[in-house]
Amino acid sequence: MTTLASWRHGDSSRMEDTGGEVNTKDTTTVMVRVQHEPISIEALTTWASQPEAGAVSSFLGITRNNFNGKLVVRLEYEGYVTMAEKVLASIAGQVFQKWSGICRVAMIHRLGVVPVGQASVVIVVSSPHRKDSLEAVHFAIDQIKALVPVWKKEVYGTGNDVSDGDATTTKVKEELTTDAAKWKTNKEWNATDAAEFSLNAM
Repeated sequence: MTTLASWRHGDSSRMEDTGGEVNTKDTTTVMVRVQHEPISIEALTTWASQPEAGAVSSFLGITRNNFNGKLVVRLEYEGYVTMAEKVLASIAGQVFQKWSGICRVAMIHRLGVVPVGQASVVIVVSSPHRKDSLEAVHFAIDQIKALVPVWKKEVYGTGNDVSDGDATTTKVKEELTTDAAKWKTNKEWNATDAAEFSLNAM
């Protein structure tokens, strides 16, 4: 048996303006969920990995410890779960329509308290070639931020040096001022587009 092999310089894009329909209820290719539990990127990567996939790309939206010069203690999320999952499924459908050859798409958004360093949203896309999965992940997070009915609250704090025996540590104390925590939408949020998209997702 003869095996042929050759080096190639990149791969051609297979991005399309239109494409076939995808059954977003088919859990063998699509996983969307809104949950309170921490998200396992390892489990999602394993799920998305397929023999025909040469690339698995991911995005993790992680709580950082600062915003506009303020110390962030944690983020809290709330959302319209049923509609959020329908919108996530519709975004997954868009991914399959725009990039032929996509193998699997997973999009998980977390609700409740998300401490610093933990992920509030994770997207994982697998495809035969890296360009498609990378572009699809970028597209998906932009769509999620603009369309999914989930809102966040940033809880701020102050760092105070506290003496504890021989050691001095910095502990975080939540501010109790009126602007310490506010619910807000993502800056990309468009209420009109989100409402229209949600209606179409139903």
